Amino acid sequence: MSIYANGTWNGVTPRNVPDSGNRRGEKLVPGTQKIVIGCMEMGPADSADDLPIG
Repeated sequence: MSIYANGTWNGVTPRNVPDSGNRRGEKLVPGTQKIVIGCMEMGPADSADDLPIG
C-alpha cells in the first residue's frame, strides 16, 4: 500500500490480510489524498501479484 499525502508518495508496512481474515482499520496521515493497494506474492506458487488493485 502506498499513500499520497502532502505532495509525496510514501510506502506503508505490508499487512497480510488473508481471505478468511478479519478486516483491518488504519488511520490515514493528515493530508492524505490518494491510496494505492496491491497484492504481494507470498510464496513461489502464489499468483496474487497478478491482480493489482488501485
